[in-house]
Amino acid sequence: MDDLRITTEDAAPTSAGSEFSAAQWYALRRVQSFQPRSYTCPLCGQQLHAMSDHILVKPEGDPKRRRHAHSLCVLNSRTRGELPTAEEYKRSLRQQQPQPPPGPFSRLFRRTA
Repeated sequence: MDDLRITTEDAAPTSAGSEFSAAQWYALRRVQSFQPRSYTCPLCGQQLHAMSDHILVKPEGDPKRRRHAHSLCVLNSRTRGELPTAEEYKRSLRQQQPQPPPGPFSRLFRRTA
């Protein structure tokens, strides 16, 4: 019998649809369905059975663009810095904003603190 487990070599990224991969952030949620369906993982291109434990990925939280992905594929993408969550995306925007110039009392408060 063939082993249906996904290995780290199988979970290499493929060219997912530009609509899926062009999102700024992703909403991620663990799911498991009891329907006899199968999906294609957008990250590795392999079959995914709905009855297996997997991740629902919604680009920018849009339920119309949601895709089902293997848990290992999502984990590997997250460790590579891909598939940022909304919180991570907002944090990166705050870090990119320039700091305002110090005010007239900043030196005074810096000395006392």
